[in-house]
Amino acid sequence: MEIKDIAGSDIKPLLEYIEEQSSKDNADLYCYEFKHIVETAASHPTLSIEEYKKMLITSAKSGWSQTHRRISLVDKICDYISKGSLPMVQHKRKSLPSEYTSLISTLRKRLASTTLSPRTIENYVDAVWSFCAYLSEHNVQSLKNVTEQLVVAYFNGSDGKTRGRTISRRIRNAILKCLDLWEEGIGDRVVAMLPDCPSGTTIYPGLSKDESAVVEKILISDDASVSYRSKAICSLAFYAGLRESDISSLTCNNVNFKKKVIHIKQQKTGMELTIPLDVICSNLIVNYVRLERPPSQSPYIFIRKKTKGRLARQDMYEASLDVLSVAGVHANKGERKGLHLFRHHMATSLIETGANPAIVSAMLGHRDPSSALRYLNSDLELLKRCSLSISEFA
Repeated sequence: MEIKDIAGSDIKPLLEYIEEQSSKDNADLYCYEFKHIVETAASHPTLSIEEYKKMLITSAKSGWSQTHRRISLVDKICDYISKGSLPMVQHKRKSLPSEYTSLISTLRKRLASTTLSPRTIENYVDAVWSFCAYLSEHNVQSLKNVTEQLVVAYFNGSDGKTRGRTISRRIRNAILKCLDLWEEGIGDRVVAMLPDCPSGTTIYPGLSKDESAVVEKILISDDASVSYRSKAICSLAFYAGLRESDISSLTCNNVNFKKKVIHIKQQKTGMELTIPLDVICSNLIVNYVRLERPPSQSPYIFIRKKTKGRLARQDMYEASLDVLSVAGVHANKGERKGLHLFRHHMATSLIETGANPAIVSAMLGHRDPSSALRYLNSDLELLKRCSLSISEFA
């Protein structure tokens, strides 16, 4: 698609949607980017969208985070024009009936006493708030008046946005945690109406043996085209299975080089975790600190070069791209990237060698010991080994 195709489109409905659901400031950001596309198309009509995004990167005068935001807006505008897809937005919190307000307040307090992270708690609150706001818009002021038709319409996207298994699970768990707010049977009745969506697990396009071997070669090599910071970050996901949030929050207090262990309190679950420190990870961290890390009083091991602050999510993603691009692995558009690719490899490698999934879950820091089974369920080669031959029944 060329930018002239975007420039000649009508995005007024998109802007109205953004302003209604989010804010005028957010809609103005879309409007600004669209105007910039129109101006660029006037002088470069044959420029493709991908070329336009590269131009934004090369001509950027601000930091990467702002440039990334602009590229994200371009992608969302393109998706709206080509597919009619409306972007996910952080909804305005409109006033709700007292019953729903009480539900959300109680839910937040009860989840705060659990080991869930603040981010996860907000995900639950947002799911319940959106559901309650939808009910309120359809003149349903209490759960006792909810109909199955209305619930089905909500999940089927009658408001332009379909919901799946995750949203259904969050709403179900939230109501079950607050059943005492209603007369007996009311909460259970609504829970029974929620769709039991099938698991969204698919065949995960992880690293093959050849691909993982190439990645490992990059991590242990002295190739200067990949920074020690990127290699150290990726090695912690590849060999230790750490999440990106835990890697970015690592401090010297978390890493014991003498005992060769890493001890952290996980950002996602709040659980404490102690895992072995691989010698490759150890060497890469030391090389980064000695040779690349800018002088800083920041407690975090991995920091930004300019601001010297803690790495953001995009920085972690960029680290994975550094390694994958040089390795020539998952380099094509549409192929899965990111640090979870390395974490997934670590899990499947252990299961493949016969490790107990419960032990693998413990090493990965899962709250549920059965969580590692998803890595078996999403790996085609492992599934093949579990299959039965029909020749026995012929």
